[in-house]
Amino acid sequence: WVMYGGDMSQMDSPSYDINGTDKAIWDRDNGEFDQYVPADINLDGDINGLDKIPWEENNGNSSRVPKN
Repeated sequence: WVMYGGDMSQMDSPSYDINGTDKAIWDRDNGEFDQYVPADINLDGDINGLDKIPWEENNGNSSRVPKN
C-alpha cells in the first residue's frame, strides 16, 4: 500500500490526484513558517522547497480508490 505525497488540495472529488492545483497551493503558502497546513507536505512546520520535492516527484499520479 502506498500513499503519494503532494495531494494538497484534497478537493471534494471521488478520487485522489496530484496536479497543478496542488502546486498553486504550495506557491501561495511558500515561505510560511511554524504552521502545519496542507502545503507542508513533509510536516516539519515550514513551507519551503523541501515540500515541493514530493509534489514534483508525484505530479500526475492519481488513484481511483474512493475516498471514505
